Amino acid sequence: MYRESSPLQNRIVDQGLRDEYSVRMQDAQISISPSGERYPIPGPDQDRAELARLEALAREARAAGREVVVVLGVGFVGAVMAAVVADSVDAAGKPGKCVLAVQRASRRSYWKIPVLNRGVSPIKAEDPEVDVLIRRCVLEKKTLVATHLEEALKLADVVVVDVQCDYRKNAIGNVRDGTADMIALEDSFRTIARHIDSNTLILIETTVPPGTTEQIAYPIMKKIFTERGIDSDPLLAHSYERVMPGRHYVASVRDFWRVASGINDQARERVVKFLNEVLNTRDYPLTVLDRPIESETAKIVENSYRAAILAFMDEWSLFAERNGVDLKKVIEAIKVRPTHSNILFPGPGIGGYCLPRTEAWACGPTGTSWAGRTNCSRPPSRPSTSTTLAPCTCLSWCATPYATWACPSPPRTSWSWAPPTAMTLGTPATAQLS
Repeated sequence: MYRESSPLQNRIVDQGLRDEYSVRMQDAQISISPSGERYPIPGPDQDRAELARLEALAREARAAGREVVVVLGVGFVGAVMAAVVADSVDAAGKPGKCVLAVQRASRRSYWKIPVLNRGVSPIKAEDPEVDVLIRRCVLEKKTLVATHLEEALKLADVVVVDVQCDYRKNAIGNVRDGTADMIALEDSFRTIARHIDSNTLILIETTVPPGTTEQIAYPIMKKIFTERGIDSDPLLAHSYERVMPGRHYVASVRDFWRVASGINDQARERVVKFLNEVLNTRDYPLTVLDRPIESETAKIVENSYRAAILAFMDEWSLFAERNGVDLKKVIEAIKVRPTHSNILFPGPGIGGYCLPRTEAWACGPTGTSWAGRTNCSRPPSRPSTSTTLAPCTCLSWCATPYATWACPSPPRTSWSWAPPTAMTLGTPATAQLS
C-alpha cells in the first residue's frame, strides 16, 4: 500500500543524498595510487605556492649553469626519460640539467606526483636500476622534481613530449577501420605553445603518424605563437624512443641508438646537442635525418617490420603445432644459410607497446579467462581446450617482454599455465611445458 512520506522522513532522505553527494565530491578531488594511498588534488591556493617553488628551483638551476628541462607525461617512457636526463652530467662531471616532470592533476594520474617527489618510481619495472635512478635524482642529486602545473613550461629551455597517442580499432580483422587518437597530443601542443619562450626546444618522443610534427604540431603552435606576437617558428624536433620494459629498461632509454630530426637547421642542431648531453651517444651514435616526417616514418616502418616478422613466425609456429613439426630444427637448418642467419625463433605472438596486443586470454584446458594486460596476440593454448603442444626447446620473448614463454629442454608435451597475481611493467608471465 502506498504511504506518503512524512516531512521528517523527507528531511532524512534529503540529508542522506546530500551526504552521499558530499562524499562523491570529496572523492572527485582525490587521486588514489595503485597501492591505495589517497592524495588530495591541489586547488588554486596550492597552485600559487607550487609555482613560486618551481620558479625558485629554476633560478637556482640556472645560477648553477643547468638547463631546465620539462618532461611532459610521467608514463612508462616519460618517468624513465626524466630520470635519465636528470642523472646526466656535464664535461666536468656535474649535473647539467634540472628536470621538472609534469603530470596533469587528474584523479587517474595525480598520485604519480607526490609518489615521485618522495623518490619512488611511479611505475613498477623488472629493472632494479629504475628505482635506484629515480631515488638518486630526487633525493640525492635533487635534479628531478614532479609537478602538476602546466605553468612549469614557462621555465623550460627544453620540453620533452611523452604524451600518449593511441590507435583505436573499431573492428577486428579490418586494418582500414581505425584512427589515431590525437586529442591528448594536440591539446599538449596548444598548452606548450601558450607558455614556452620562443627559444625553447620542443622534442617529441611519442610514436606518432608520419607528418605529425610538421603538419599538426607546427601549425597549432605557429598559430598560437602569432597570437602571442612571436614571429619566429617553434623549434620542433622529433626523436623516437625504443624503450624496452624488462631487465634493461633504463639502458634501452640511455644506452641505445636514437634517430633524431628537426623542422629546420636550428631545431636539428639543438636536438642533437641535447641528446648528446643526456644519452650515451659515444657508444650508441645518433642517426640524424633531415626532416621529422623521415624519423616518424622510420619508427612506424621499424615497428611494422618487427610486427611482420613476428606474425610470420607466429603463423609457422601454429602450422608446426598442428602438424607435429619441430620448428626449432627447421629454423636451425635454415640459419646455416648466411643470408638467413638472423631468422627468429617463434614466440607467443606480436607484442610491444607500439604493436597490436590483446587484453584477455582464454587459457588452459578449462578455458578460464585471465584479463590481465599482456602484449601477445594469441593465447598460448590453441585452441583453448587443447592440453598438448608440439615439442619445443626454445626460449622466446615478445618484442617487448611483458610476457615470456619458457620452453624447457628436453622437449615435453604436457601444458600448464600459471598467470601471475598481478601484472606490472616488465614482470614476466610464464607459460611453460612440464
